Amino acid sequence: MNERDFSVGLVVVGVRAGIAAGRLVVLPLRVIARAPIAGTFAAQAGGRVARDGAQARALARRRAESATTAVLAAPELERAVDRALAAPLPEAVVRKLVDHVLASPEIDRVIEHVASSPAVRAAVVTQSTSLADAVAARLRADAARIDGEAERHVRSLFHRVVPRPGGAYGGLATRSVAFTIDLLLLGLTFLVVAALGGLTASLFGDLSGSTIAVLLGVGWTVATITYFTFFWSTAGQTPGMRALGQRVSRADGSRVGVARAVLRFLVLTFGFVVLLAGLLMILVDDRRRGLHDVLAGTVVTP
Repeated sequence: MNERDFSVGLVVVGVRAGIAAGRLVVLPLRVIARAPIAGTFAAQAGGRVARDGAQARALARRRAESATTAVLAAPELERAVDRALAAPLPEAVVRKLVDHVLASPEIDRVIEHVASSPAVRAAVVTQSTSLADAVAARLRADAARIDGEAERHVRSLFHRVVPRPGGAYGGLATRSVAFTIDLLLLGLTFLVVAALGGLTASLFGDLSGSTIAVLLGVGWTVATITYFTFFWSTAGQTPGMRALGQRVSRADGSRVGVARAVLRFLVLTFGFVVLLAGLLMILVDDRRRGLHDVLAGTVVTP
């Protein structure tokens, strides 16, 4: 016979006997409570006994909570946990613990909560904005440096005064970088739109290669004119110019109109094709104006 099992069995038998004795004690009280006169006194006595029992149960619960808190806060428990964690665990046990934690739905909820928290989103936005600002600042600094060096060399050939570094107008390198950024953005957008248009056209029949080439050429021309004209005449700067900190306006600082913006774009395009005449003027003009700026009456300022 196992002595420990026997002891536990005695405790269980004692609890059962106590419950049975309590039922026997309560049974006469139930019978008395049904009597007209004695029932009132029995109910009052039973109520007092019940209140005493409730108070005793609450006191026992508080003591149990205090004892549990004391055990959890005891340094002995901390040392026992440290010894258990420091002890070498079998690899199979560690693997099962890790698999259990990773497979639990609670870890999925924790990850989802952390990923969707406002603090994480704010940190990602701040980091992205900081990176974009740093890249734009580096591009502006490098482009301004190239502007100064190019103007110094070209002006020395014509024995003209070299302007001070920086200046109040946008130089050739700065404009070229901004224009390249705009062409990349416009090209990506045009490719997406052209792909969707080609997919739609294929549903109604096949198009010849020459027809597709003509449509793409016309579409690209219209897209570029619309892109630059829209941004120059409304915001005064394209996305590329905004990244480089440049703005186009009339000589008196007023907004560029649609007709003036179209003229500026056409002269800029043909001036670039014909011996680069329109752009080379920027290196020698005191206000860094190209041929397109002179004819359209515009300037580019930071």
